[in-house]
Amino acid sequence: MKKTILIIFCALNLNSFVLAANNNCPDNALLNLNWSVEKRESVTDLAYELERQVDVHPKNFKEKKVFKMYSSIAKRWVELTSVDSIVTPENEMMGDILWIRDLETKEAAEVRWYAHGKIFVIYNSSFQSCATNLVPYVDNSLY
Repeated sequence: MKKTILIIFCALNLNSFVLAANNNCPDNALLNLNWSVEKRESVTDLAYELERQVDVHPKNFKEKKVFKMYSSIAKRWVELTSVDSIVTPENEMMGDILWIRDLETKEAAEVRWYAHGKIFVIYNSSFQSCATNLVPYVDNSLY
């Protein structure tokens, strides 16, 4: 278990480093994966609504994971919280909802979620210029 967490942590940080070194916004990479990517002035309401779904139906979700990473897009430390829906078949998607928040203020920077075979990314344009620099290595993952 500790090895798995360490590998995930290293992969996330390596991914961030590579994108930061190239100074690329990942929006086009995500769009090329057929994701829906949208910017808004705020994602607070959406983040709250998705959290409410988890709170109202806790038996439908498992494996809450929390990670911290430096986002070169937002130029600050962020916290990633992921939950997995048991309604979605296990091999179809790993982690169905991902919240990305400012580590200090907890302001919602971005929300990613999987629904009906499609992945959605909405980011806070007042917080960052494009989606967080997390492009997954596998097709069935949000990060």
